[in-house]
Amino acid sequence: MKSMILVVFLAFSYLILGGCATIINGTTQKIPVNTTPHGATAKNQDGVSCITPCGLELKRKQDHIITILKEGFVTQSVTCKHALSKTVVVYILLPLGLISAAVDGANGSIYRLTPDSINLELKPVRAKLELPVEKLNDSESDRPWQMRKQESAAITTPPQKK
Repeated sequence: MKSMILVVFLAFSYLILGGCATIINGTTQKIPVNTTPHGATAKNQDGVSCITPCGLELKRKQDHIITILKEGFVTQSVTCKHALSKTVVVYILLPLGLISAAVDGANGSIYRLTPDSINLELKPVRAKLELPVEKLNDSESDRPWQMRKQESAAITTPPQKK
């Protein structure tokens, strides 16, 4: 009798655990974003954004480019790539693992995002020193190191026979 209850329990568990990564992981992952100094805007290509320190709630089934920007600092980008999570091993062990893999693969919960946190030290923008460009004087006296047109022509052309 005890063995029959155990068999029914295991069979029921296998059926219930179909799509287990959806239950355990969910279809999104929170990526903590921290910058030094604080107060930078972190946003991805889908328009999800926050002010650091914060966490971005991102879909697991796609890659994300996180752009960090703050006035006076160099804008930086970090790519969060999606990769298969360790729950794939569970699907191999379950008799109905292919069904679970199909469900979790379709909604993205079979994936994890890496890196799982972002910590950046922002670099200040260096000011560009712009000097006024003065109009160059084209007179020959200001450029003594250059030959005059007539002198250079005389050197390069052979004497003509008459």
